[in-house]
Amino acid sequence: MHSPAEGVAEVALKLKREKIAERLAYIISKCSERGFLPLSLNLTLRSDSAYLACFMRINEAYDDLERLLSTLKKEGEVEEYRLRRSPIKVKIFNNLCYPLTVDSGRQRMILDDREGLSLFIREIHEKYGTGGEAFLYFLGRTRGEISGRRFKEENITREFIEEDLRSLQAAGWGIAELLEIDLKRKYIRVRVHDSYEAAAFEGRSNRPRCHFIRGYFEGLFSEFLSTDLESREVKCASMGDPYCELVFKKASVDEIP
Repeated sequence: MHSPAEGVAEVALKLKREKIAERLAYIISKCSERGFLPLSLNLTLRSDSAYLACFMRINEAYDDLERLLSTLKKEGEVEEYRLRRSPIKVKIFNNLCYPLTVDSGRQRMILDDREGLSLFIREIHEKYGTGGEAFLYFLGRTRGEISGRRFKEENITREFIEEDLRSLQAAGWGIAELLEIDLKRKYIRVRVHDSYEAAAFEGRSNRPRCHFIRGYFEGLFSEFLSTDLESREVKCASMGDPYCELVFKKASVDEIP
């Protein structure tokens, strides 16, 4: 999304992958010559094609941009193009690059805005109490199990788990770091900075609130380690702590330290 939308167009281009760097430089230079300013760029490479999606500052020169893209297509620099502008001035959404993907288009994604999702989580806590908290935990646990099954047969090492924790940051949930891990004892301690679940409580909660993230990691690690784990959030930014900290252990081990 881009806001405000006045004077902005959404552009989607299909390009030949051959000499993609030179091709992109040429296209951007031609846009710049005509006063068109890219505001954001998203490039996806496939085996034989490249896809470029962007918002572009065009002011009122929509027809000029269309003529430029038509010329670039005739020159062979662009295979296909689409463009649109919003009917309102307040905002314009990405519509031309659906579906959203990662991993060079192999995995489809869903996006949500962090503030809205954080407030949604708080509403569940406030309206449904402990029942809502349990729901968030089991939702996260199930989601984590599904993610963990994809790599269950891999050689699970400290480095493997450290890299997987980066998925939290890639998804915008927060920044996770691995503090401790004992693969033999099935023990893991994780710290999360800037958790989206904790953010809505602004440090005023009297108890931990990251039930979805805790459940997600519990399900994920249980699949990775082929062991049923249990967990506890021992620190939480929702209570004023500087970060959230979660501990995972084999269910038969006595007490989480």
